[in-house]
Amino acid sequence: MTDDKAKSILSSFFELEKAYFYKDINCNLYNTAKRLNTNQAYLSRIVNEYLHMSFREYINKLRIQYLLKIYHDDHKLKYYTVKAIGQELGFKSTNTFRKAFKEYAKTEFSNYKKTSLLLDQQ
Repeated sequence: MTDDKAKSILSSFFELEKAYFYKDINCNLYNTAKRLNTNQAYLSRIVNEYLHMSFREYINKLRIQYLLKIYHDDHKLKYYTVKAIGQELGFKSTNTFRKAFKEYAKTEFSNYKKTSLLLDQQ
């Protein structure tokens, strides 16, 4: 694959990112590659080479970054269950959500949620 082709696919990938495609529970390597008119192997290699992480790691990172960005302003979200929040972000499993949150936020989601609720009460 040429560098220009890879950059074109990456550019299209970033456009999907702006549309929050990663919040879709069906966001996976296969469906994303299909939307970008490429194949899974090319997309996986591009994400690995240019973003320095796996496709799944990148999607999970986007989901957690999105949550951290909106959590304090979305008051109803603070009262959702962990499962419901994970589903809102596109995670199929509560455990996967918890692991991803801890990896990127460097704390357990339950601790983050408690701290956030305490700050809101002040």
